[in-house]
Amino acid sequence: EIDLVSHGGDPLKLIWAGNLVTGMTSMLLQEAALLDKQTLAIMPRSNEKSWLAVIKSGITPAVTTRAELQQAITTWMEDWQAGIEKPLPDTSSVFPPGSLEKVVNFIFLLKACPENALMLGESKT
Repeated sequence: EIDLVSHGGDPLKLIWAGNLVTGMTSMLLQEAALLDKQTLAIMPRSNEKSWLAVIKSGITPAVTTRAELQQAITTWMEDWQAGIEKPLPDTSSVFPPGSLEKVVNFIFLLKACPENALMLGESKT
């Protein structure tokens, strides 16, 4: 049973509340992996697996067919219902030390004052 499919709103709240985060090759899927959430990429073509670091590295499993998707979701649901917790993959090969803190700090800054967050890359003279 799927509790919620999001079509809008604040995706960060959904990541925090979710047990499994699914997506394609979005930055949000990568952020979910960085936040130690179980992730699953659903892609139309196998060659897209190299587009996102967490998929390419194997941190986020990827499926490309309906059969693979059904098997991945069924296995995940059975494990979840049985209380089997899969160990989270080591993300240090993809994310440098301190990445989580930087992302979280940026998100807080973006939420608090979006106009300042967008100017981070600009030089202030």
